[in-house]
Amino acid sequence: ASPAQRPSNGGQFDEVERLLKAATDPGSIALRARAQIAQGHYQEAQTLLTPVASAQPDSDAALELGLLELYLGRRADGIRRLRLLAGRLAPRTARDYFRLAQAASALAGFQDAQAFKEANSFFRDANKLAPDDPDINAAWGELFLDKHNPADAMKSFQEALRVDDSHVSALIGAAQVNSGMNPPAAKAALERALKINPNAVPALLLQAELSLDDRERDAARESIKKALAVNPNSLEARSLQAAIARLEDQTAEFERQVQDVLKINPSFGEVYRVAGDHLARNYRFDEAVILVRRALTIDADNTRAYSDLGTHLLRTGDEPGARVALERAFKGDAFDQTTFNQLDLLDTIDKFVTITDGDIIMRLDPSEVGVMREYAMPLAKQALQTLQKLYDFKVTGPILIEMFPKHDQFAVRTIGLPGFIGALGACFGRVVTLDSPSARDPGEFHWGETL
Repeated sequence: ASPAQRPSNGGQFDEVERLLKAATDPGSIALRARAQIAQGHYQEAQTLLTPVASAQPDSDAALELGLLELYLGRRADGIRRLRLLAGRLAPRTARDYFRLAQAASALAGFQDAQAFKEANSFFRDANKLAPDDPDINAAWGELFLDKHNPADAMKSFQEALRVDDSHVSALIGAAQVNSGMNPPAAKAALERALKINPNAVPALLLQAELSLDDRERDAARESIKKALAVNPNSLEARSLQAAIARLEDQTAEFERQVQDVLKINPSFGEVYRVAGDHLARNYRFDEAVILVRRALTIDADNTRAYSDLGTHLLRTGDEPGARVALERAFKGDAFDQTTFNQLDLLDTIDKFVTITDGDIIMRLDPSEVGVMREYAMPLAKQALQTLQKLYDFKVTGPILIEMFPKHDQFAVRTIGLPGFIGALGACFGRVVTLDSPSARDPGEFHWGETL
């Protein structure tokens, strides 16, 4: 291991530079460049890496330069460089296989399913030769996370932490896995990561995301401010900052910040997707749709944006539009279980019977429509009239109500995944989803009260 490995893990950039300034090997050059990249000194990193990457196209320096080119939107250059590395490198050591795995992981992000399989295979080969290398295990976990496999991701992160409980990337990865399931555990892992490396921008930004989920925008701003103090050119930090401006309807400021991001990477559609995601988390689905469509005009290959668009459209009631977006997302990433589930459920909903009465469109399972249409539609109309009068509010556009005879169907329609224990119904504004009487044992709940 390089003597600069520990200060690199701790975010001690000046110490990394001091220790490695005289070194000329590709591994040391790559570590120095990584420290520069972490601070947003992209041009300096490129200057450092280019001569070594050109001389040794299968080296760590070539890998680092390829990843940097992808990050800055020079996609053709980055893909070419990483493919050249993969074609040239004849692996013998664990670190050789690790380099191949990282190159293939990056290529897998560009709708290359074969690259994911190769990356997984290379990680397995690297792990066989060096089962206790925490860098390999942490990066393998990140690959699993990218491919929607949190269980295997957590195993890899835990394996890295078993060997080195201060491994910052593994701590951040574990926090990411827990962020949706166990936020307190996620926060604890992030606090530990930031104690070891206060300059860990990914940890600060995940901290900001968790704060935004808790509606604590000031805390989120503070985390983003710390991230930008480390790396003023972080695309992710600037995008999250822009998302907050959009949430607070500072439209001109949002557009200014977006342009600042696009100056760094002109194809970074994520800046719009992230803002759309946060609008959707605040039930502003129509606005989210507009922003994600803008993301796709900048980067038409952003699979995650297609997936988000499909989900947002489902929540506005545009099921045909959602299907088109989700099919495109699934074509780019067949590992996304949420996208698969939603497409599968749309096939089921296509068989439902649709009843329209005034401002209400109701979709019911064929096996239940004979009975439920007589009760559910009159109750829905009465409820809508009562609530419009009570709140002095007029519905614009129809309300779509879907009742599901299986609870997991309701869960998938609502959050994209089965489960959703404890919920009986959900409202997204113009879309209402709920369990039908068949979805629960008799006496467990009152469907009419839920509706």
